[in-house]
Amino acid sequence: MTNVQSELEARTRDFVAAVAEAVKKATLEGVAEVLRRDHEATRHAPVEDDALVAAEIEASDVEPEPDVAPLPSKSLPKPPSPAADRVSFYIKAKPGLRAEEIRAALGLDKDDMQKAIKVLLGKGKITKEGELRGTRYRPASG
Repeated sequence: MTNVQSELEARTRDFVAAVAEAVKKATLEGVAEVLRRDHEATRHAPVEDDALVAAEIEASDVEPEPDVAPLPSKSLPKPPSPAADRVSFYIKAKPGLRAEEIRAALGLDKDDMQKAIKVLLGKGKITKEGELRGTRYRPASG
């Protein structure tokens, strides 16, 4: 390998790393902004702490959702729940909490929380431990 090839590969690696870091930062800033706007719309307790927690989640832990083509049948897939996204981020940041603790921290009503948990469990994004009021939620491994 020539010096030119080595230099080109090194610069390419540096460039890719810089772009990946910029994308990661922009994504997390976007999540924080969505959480702030949601808070302003619902006028619940401040979620700045939750936005900071979400911003601390490593981009490598957050996998983008694959594009879903419409089903050939008459029924279309349900759109993802914004509450489910918020709950997923919160569980990744603070694993092992009960649904009531998560719901209170995010300012969700019981119906939205139950739907979000059901969606996340169904997609295999979270796991549950325990039963009834003692149930605790953790991000799925893998």
